[in-house]
Amino acid sequence: MRARGRAGMRLDATDRRVLAALQDSFPVCRRPYAEVARRARISEKRLLHRIAGYKAQGIVRRIGPRWDARACGLDTVLVAVSVPRLKVRAAAARIGALAGVTHNYLRRHPLNVWFTLASASPAERRRRLGELRRLIRPRRMLVLPATRLFKLGVVFDLGVRGGKGGEISRGPIPAPRPAGGARPRAALGRIPNDLPLVSAPFPPGTVGAVRACLASGRMRRFGAVLDGRALGLGYHALVAWKVPRERVGEAGRALASFEAVSHCYARRTAPSWPYALYTMVHARDRRQASRVLREMSAAAKDSGRAILETVRTLKRLPLVPSAFPADPGRGGPSGRP
Repeated sequence: MRARGRAGMRLDATDRRVLAALQDSFPVCRRPYAEVARRARISEKRLLHRIAGYKAQGIVRRIGPRWDARACGLDTVLVAVSVPRLKVRAAAARIGALAGVTHNYLRRHPLNVWFTLASASPAERRRRLGELRRLIRPRRMLVLPATRLFKLGVVFDLGVRGGKGGEISRGPIPAPRPAGGARPRAALGRIPNDLPLVSAPFPPGTVGAVRACLASGRMRRFGAVLDGRALGLGYHALVAWKVPRERVGEAGRALASFEAVSHCYARRTAPSWPYALYTMVHARDRRQASRVLREMSAAAKDSGRAILETVRTLKRLPLVPSAFPADPGRGGPSGRP
């Protein structure tokens, strides 16, 4: 996704080098900002000043971990509900207060509220969703577990050579694996969700913990999380694609190859909801998005799609695995041995 920067936010060559290093190749060491400054060919003091400016402008949301929920032993699902327009505010508040909800969006569709839910186990997830159903009484609720990952990772193209552009995968979604008990989970809790802007930002002992989590796969990456809207990508939509089951792999790989796509998953279908593939699409505006979606449709050879434009972000917080209690009797929060 080529980011330009919106009006009033001009990014110079140094900005682009800094932001590329922060999001895509952040050094996990005692003095990471000194290393980023060296790559950007500026002083560490100037670098920290620039990052503070990016945060003030909303370009950098945080600098921290992106966890793999299932690798941390958590059950995760995408949930969609249909609620009357006049009840959206109250429903959004109920959903946002539900433990384990990290992202919640209002979308332009009869299924108008979409959120992600992480739970310690499938049984806990069913209990929470049952409680939510009683509280908000939606017209409809879809629970859509992922079955396969094709692409994940919002890494914005800033015009700097060597960027990775996101994580590509062609494998099925693994079952949640044990998180290793209370002591390892306590160590995860010491890893900052947002590094402070000081020369030595990592608390004692956490550099090794971050490296271990990256090596084990529990952490997908560590670095800056940028805001696409602040970078000039004002259009965001979740697009659900209808393709035959036997073509999900082929179509998923085709959709994941598009630069405008940050996320691409296969998910279970549901009665009267036949969509098997889901992509997050980012563009400057609806006109550019329409062109990209036509190209994506031709590549995927779909037989229909639902475009769920983002109307409003209701909640967007990082996953914090240490917030989920471990089950010492069964090896981890997922309850799997």
